[in-house]
Amino acid sequence: MSSYFPVNCQVCSPNMKNVDLFYKYEGLGKTYYISKGKFNTDVEAMDMCKTLCAYLAEIDDQAEGDLVIKMLESQDTTGMLIAGSDRSKEGDWKYDRTGRHVKYFNWCNGEPNNVKNEDCMGYKKGLSCMWDYSCYYRYKNFHLRYLCEV
Repeated sequence: MSSYFPVNCQVCSPNMKNVDLFYKYEGLGKTYYISKGKFNTDVEAMDMCKTLCAYLAEIDDQAEGDLVIKMLESQDTTGMLIAGSDRSKEGDWKYDRTGRHVKYFNWCNGEPNNVKNEDCMGYKKGLSCMWDYSCYYRYKNFHLRYLCEV
């Protein structure tokens, strides 16, 4: 009997000090972390997710989208950044981590609208649908968090 072991196997050790910066949720066989604070850029959010051996949440289907909405509604926030951007080509939504095309969308009416170069994806609280957001935090009246997935 032979076994297969990948040559480039990486083991991640989460920075437990950073866990206190997030709320932990579990569902659909996955673990999610919602930031307690807002982000400055999507790259910063991605880097913080990596410290937990996680990545910005990639919403694969309606069941996961519904779970994210439920998590969002339980938070004191205006919205939540998730994975997916069209920064390379307008309207061509991809995950930065893998380069895969985003397959599940649940856009709010009139979204994505790319107002002031909004190239990142997220959910807005109270609407149960996706918005395009700026990848750089510049919303004065919003408290926008980000969602990591393991």
